[in-house]
Amino acid sequence: MAKSQTNQPSPVCIRLTTAERDQLQAAAGGKTISAYIRSRIFDSDKPMRAVRVPKPDQTALAQVLALLGQSQLATELRDLTALAKIGALPASPESEAVIMRACAHITEIRLALFKALGLTDRGEA
Repeated sequence: MAKSQTNQPSPVCIRLTTAERDQLQAAAGGKTISAYIRSRIFDSDKPMRAVRVPKPDQTALAQVLALLGQSQLATELRDLTALAKIGALPASPESEAVIMRACAHITEIRLALFKALGLTDRGEA
């Protein structure tokens, strides 16, 4: 009795050296290798735009964590939140200074994260 045939296409396999595989992965950018090869073979009349997925900068991420550890941001915001909840947040220069300092820390951490992750700041808040 003959095997039943399926409509599923058979895979095509090729052997690559480690260097060739690395080069292919880099050229594919954010695409899978299969999608990249298909687009290069069958969509050759269209310009190829690979999506670049930046690698996180481990040193910069460690610096961001250090910034978080050094700041009193969480404590200050928790105190302000508790005062605001009970209606006792004074409208004083001191509380305004704490809020402005917290905003500056958040902005600094945000920018450091963008840099560490290789992203660009497009002005979104």
